Amino acid sequence: TVDSATLANKGLEVIEARRLFDTNVQQISVVVHPESLIHSLVRTSDGILYAQISEPDMRHPIMGALCWPQYVDSGLEKFSLAGHSMSFYEPRRDDFPLLGLAERAADKGASYTIAFNAADEIAAHAFIDGKIGFLDIARAVKKTLEADWTNEPRDFDDVFEADKKARSIAEAAL
Repeated sequence: TVDSATLANKGLEVIEARRLFDTNVQQISVVVHPESLIHSLVRTSDGILYAQISEPDMRHPIMGALCWPQYVDSGLEKFSLAGHSMSFYEPRRDDFPLLGLAERAADKGASYTIAFNAADEIAAHAFIDGKIGFLDIARAVKKTLEADWTNEPRDFDDVFEADKKARSIAEAAL
């Protein structure tokens, strides 16, 4: 997908982890795992890593999240490590500006993350539709995040208003 190619998806995962675990971005490590078999890694204070591994199918991790703390058999095929290899690399942030923009948005607050998501959606669709070039996606998102996003949402109406504002700014930035 476009979001995989730009690493916007990794940026959204940073935002998600930041909010879910009430931590700061500096405590979150981003690695690219092209095989998409590992859906999450948690490092404990003694350095041990725990992984959630399954086929590259989001039904497993979503079911786990929705049913927690209960375990519900998904009925999906059981995963086997046999025949699979796994590789990891740190992303080159200069090549993936959307990752850095997402990390900064995550540290700044909810309105910034709403703006990041909305602007990315607008710009990615514009790229898919052939209206802008690939590198223009990050430019549109960056321009959107330069607006004032200091008012934090208090309710869903504020969330929808921030989303609407961000989409308008992103459209104008295309």
